[in-house]
Amino acid sequence: MASYPNDIGVSTLDATQAFDGLSPKEKLYALHIANASWAGALICLFQCSYEAPVIFTLLQLTFSGEKDDGFARLKTAAGMSEEDWTAFLTFAAAFYANFGNYKSFGDSKIIPAIPAEAFYKVLTASTAYAANKAVMNELWEAVRELLYSTEPVKVLDFPPSGSTSYYSANATKDDAAAVQAFMDAQDISGYNTRLFKEADGSFVVRLAAAEESSTGPIAEGVVGADQVPVKVVPGDYAPLMARVVAALEQAKAQAANPEQEAMLTHYCTSFRTGSIEAHMEGSRAWVQDKGPAVESYIGFIESYRDPFGVRGEWEGFVAVVNRVMSEKFTLLVDTAESLLPLLPWPATFEKDRFLRPDFTSLDVLSFGSSGIPAGINIPNYDSIRQNEGFKNVSLGNGRYHILLWGGRAETWRIGFAFLVIGTDEMRRHLLCSSMHGSPPLALPPSNKDTHLHFLPSPPLPPFPSPNPQHAPQKSWPPPSPPRPSTFCVATTGTKLCSRL
Repeated sequence: MASYPNDIGVSTLDATQAFDGLSPKEKLYALHIANASWAGALICLFQCSYEAPVIFTLLQLTFSGEKDDGFARLKTAAGMSEEDWTAFLTFAAAFYANFGNYKSFGDSKIIPAIPAEAFYKVLTASTAYAANKAVMNELWEAVRELLYSTEPVKVLDFPPSGSTSYYSANATKDDAAAVQAFMDAQDISGYNTRLFKEADGSFVVRLAAAEESSTGPIAEGVVGADQVPVKVVPGDYAPLMARVVAALEQAKAQAANPEQEAMLTHYCTSFRTGSIEAHMEGSRAWVQDKGPAVESYIGFIESYRDPFGVRGEWEGFVAVVNRVMSEKFTLLVDTAESLLPLLPWPATFEKDRFLRPDFTSLDVLSFGSSGIPAGINIPNYDSIRQNEGFKNVSLGNGRYHILLWGGRAETWRIGFAFLVIGTDEMRRHLLCSSMHGSPPLALPPSNKDTHLHFLPSPPLPPFPSPNPQHAPQKSWPPPSPPRPSTFCVATTGTKLCSRL
């Protein structure tokens, strides 16, 4: 839990030069992908906390009616001191940057640094308040206590230690585990779902999709020793998913090649019906789209913010290739096979054939999610990564977001200085650690009866063990269910550590 200090910097995302270098068709393609990304990014608010959508609505109403020198007028009308006004703007900027009232990196709660009375004064002094008085008052009363609450909810987690809106407030970690076992048995991914526990104790898994099923749930059953009913129904976030599909259909008309057309066709099917299999097909086409002028990826991608480590947060970005930096990355990839023998494990743990990644540096035009990472290694589907490849992208102009990353340190300036000084070194580490994929090691074929992977002559562990009984590594987790449902809360650690 923290309030952002008033002296923190705010920077703009400069992509003018990159965008100006595109052809008219490429600009339209980028525009429609960006529109799809931000239409879906509103989902991040619902995934962050129960109060985040309400806070967002209040801020949007407050700022949207102010024109020209409206901020100066709003400050004067609210009777705010310079310090309190800056604190209000700082909270608003932090909320927008993290797209919610929890930090996108660290998951601790963001609290306004001004009293609730001062916050409310700004709302009532806004131009929009006169036309929306009843609505804004109702929203404020609904969110005031949650906005400033510090106990017991300080982080994203299952109650009572935290809060999460991937699950209803009455759902527990044990409930999540029981339902996940059912979903795994039905071969249903949790990436694009939320879990709700009904008043009668039954469970409803809501699948993100623009269309609802006309034939009822797509899966039904019972879970646990008490045989509690569970059903999976599509149609979650339906209005937002419909906007995503509409924008992607427009982008498809501006696609540069058949791979992009196929990718967008599958994405539209996935977001219309909720099919993760269709998103995987789109990702396969995306991997084959080598070196495009406009790069993008979209969907429910990373499961870092789900306390159970299964459900993916919405993410959509569009970027332009920085060709000068990408040439340097290509040189690194060219040397990859000579670097592989230097890694601290035997060749028996490696893939039979090094899958050369498409490694590019990108200037971000738009990134619709809770935060911009320094780089991405995607897709996260292991079956595609192992057999067909993946892409590594470095987000070159996203460094401005490091300002907010520094908030994870107890001392802001120390955290910020470390990250700024270490930016080039971090970039070099990102290149080397991501080049071989996540994870870089091979998954041998699985035994159909046990669903474990076995090698006929298992290799010794790569590191010596103090235990003389330490046996050779014999088995690996299966490729399906995917890593999130296998490792659950340890997903982030296993994914990131596998890159080192």
